[in-house]
Amino acid sequence: RILVTGKKGTVRFFGDTKFAAGTWVGIELDDPIGKNNGSVQDVQYFNCDANKGIFVRPNNVSPDTGAPAKASPKRSGTMNSGGGPEKAG
Repeated sequence: RILVTGKKGTVRFFGDTKFAAGTWVGIELDDPIGKNNGSVQDVQYFNCDANKGIFVRPNNVSPDTGAPAKASPKRSGTMNSGGGPEKAG
């Protein structure tokens, strides 16, 4: 279990992708507030329900310690800025 920008989820993918260079973490969020279904640009990296998938850089993920979640400010390393990974494939 992890937290990403104050949202709870489960890691479903870790590694390189075709949509952008570097290492990415694919997360299935508990709530349908994500950006995709585990696929980006017609490549399926993991499976989850629509709008429950999100990809972020590893430094944006932290363990869920059970403490109340705090919303983090948006950072340039998240998929909220500048990229195709926000769209479901």
